[in-house]
Amino acid sequence: MDDLELKLLARLQEGFPVVSRPFAEIGDELGVGESEVLASVRQLKSEGAIRRLGPIIDIRRAGGATALAAVNVPPERLDEVGRRVSECDAVSHNYHREARNATLPFNLWFTVSASSPDELAARISEISGSIGLPIQQLPMLRRFKIGVRFDLGPATAGRHEPAAQTNTPSPQPQKLTQIDRKVLIRLQDGLPITQTPYATASAELGMTESDLLERLSALLRCGVIRRIGASLAPRKLGITANAMAVWAIDEDRIDEIGRRVAAFNEVTHCYSRPPLPDWPRNLYAMIHGRSERECEAVVARIQAALDLPPPILAYSRREFKKTWSRLFE
Repeated sequence: MDDLELKLLARLQEGFPVVSRPFAEIGDELGVGESEVLASVRQLKSEGAIRRLGPIIDIRRAGGATALAAVNVPPERLDEVGRRVSECDAVSHNYHREARNATLPFNLWFTVSASSPDELAARISEISGSIGLPIQQLPMLRRFKIGVRFDLGPATAGRHEPAAQTNTPSPQPQKLTQIDRKVLIRLQDGLPITQTPYATASAELGMTESDLLERLSALLRCGVIRRIGASLAPRKLGITANAMAVWAIDEDRIDEIGRRVAAFNEVTHCYSRPPLPDWPRNLYAMIHGRSERECEAVVARIQAALDLPPPILAYSRREFKKTWSRLFE
């Protein structure tokens, strides 16, 4: 990729302007014309580097429920079970994971979202019945960071890094109007890449562009939309390793350690989750890199800085599904 494409990807990771001509505003920032920005973004999307350009919804703040789920699948059934789990529209991410330095109690890890906790439980029960295996839920207790921003190299140096979200409990749901839900459901699959994407979307929603911009700004302020921006395909950018680092941390230190782990730029997600009898791990951090060695170098820096024992590193070995958490009608 050339420097402009890398700068565009970095800028779109940070956020997408909520204005009538967002591509023109980005062009002004980068010193290029609106038409050049549009052409480059369309090309990056057609090549798969950009998976989606649109709102990143906080499902919990929008009144829904999400959970990380895990299951121990007999190796000979991994393909079959991975496919069955992925067929559920409530599943957004689904990975086969394994660790080199430990035996994991689960080898299939996936995320599920639903419109309520009761529906979430029903969905997980339905999946469990479909595959004939018990599923373990690992709910988020505290969120220290969520912000997928990939390092795209020297051409993007100086771009803003996401801030760690220190000691944040499970977000409280916001009251959404019917119009809010309509907007979120329409835009969750992405904005059109046109000169005036919000005008295009607002016409489909039967509202004015100014009304749509106002609603989106309000949803951003209350946190229902975490940001509007690009979701990138890391493998298209040479970022091929995906490690889930999991520690067992004393409960009286979990907030301090979670905050400090989240402060590392290479950490994209950091949560506390409940320990289990056969899995006494409670701090989870996602790390992406161009190789497993790169991920391990990040972990070594975290260990040294925080005086932590080595975590279990659960690497993604197969991606059965990767999309985004959805709101449902």
